[in-house]
Amino acid sequence: AGMRRHGRHADLYWARARRSAALGLGVALCAAVVLTCSGRVVVFLARCGNGARGGTSEAACAARVCGRVVRASSSQRLRPCLGASSKLLDKLKQKAQQPKPELSVTPEQHAAISSALPPGSDPPPERARVHAVLRANPQLLESITSAKDLEYAPMDASDAAELSDLALEFFPEENFPGPEKCGEFLSHEGVVAWKATVAVDGRQEIAGIAITLATKAALEQFVSKASLDGLRQEVMGPKTILFDEPECRSLSYIHSVGVVSELRRRGVAAELLRRSLEDVRSRAAEKGQQGLKAVALHVPDYNVAATRGYEKAGYERLQTIVGAYDDANGRSTNGYMYAWYPPLSEAEREADAGRSFFR
Repeated sequence: AGMRRHGRHADLYWARARRSAALGLGVALCAAVVLTCSGRVVVFLARCGNGARGGTSEAACAARVCGRVVRASSSQRLRPCLGASSKLLDKLKQKAQQPKPELSVTPEQHAAISSALPPGSDPPPERARVHAVLRANPQLLESITSAKDLEYAPMDASDAAELSDLALEFFPEENFPGPEKCGEFLSHEGVVAWKATVAVDGRQEIAGIAITLATKAALEQFVSKASLDGLRQEVMGPKTILFDEPECRSLSYIHSVGVVSELRRRGVAAELLRRSLEDVRSRAAEKGQQGLKAVALHVPDYNVAATRGYEKAGYERLQTIVGAYDDANGRSTNGYMYAWYPPLSEAEREADAGRSFFR
């Protein structure tokens, strides 16, 4: 093949090939000689050591000799590393012997802290009546394995005191000012609030809440102007959603969702939110208004449980808002804006077809 490629230069090709083969053979012979001489030296030293030690095998002596040679050649380079590693081990041993600090929050208390509270928050006191009911009836708690084991109903102004107690467990204190304001909040026509209750001795104790602002008037009253402007720009603008009348229900805003610690991870929050949005759509249909086009919300970035739940439900993260929240200590926290665009029902599509876009 080489001759065919080189043609008239075949002689030069073969000369180079012979030189390369000779060079490789020479290298191989040199390596063999070096290895043979090294082996003989080791065997000689082993024999000397065997005579001095009186009967030790040559193989063992050879191994000792080789080990000494290797250790002698590498000890100078490894001494600094060994010194540093020994110091590090001493420090780790000293740290392991120190007494472990006591946890300021036990694992049980940490599980009871709502994910909506800022990181580092102390466990809030249990104010809601449902905690005492569940402690007094452990069999009742064991029987509640999923969201379908609870009862659901709309909230009204009579639930204001219980809503205030639950809100102080779920959210930062500044979000709900007290029972009186909660009563005004629940009395507003544009507020759609649902509760999950536990039935015991003929009473219904509230264990979870979901509150949605369903009209433009409610959003303007209970949402800051900056947040409302962001909703117009990020949610309504790209989808050309009409939101011009005070009673317009084309956009709903999820104000708050919460469940007591004993009943979390059972799908209660998702069920509350589903019923709340169904109520919003039915109220819009009763009034002959435009159907629900979008559902939006804001959530702090540290509330990982909420963001995972909304993303799993199909909500889309539209914006990251820097410094959206300020806690009681003056620390700022970023927030996310989420939105979900539900598919319209047949009745809603027919109602929208009969409305003028420029109304």
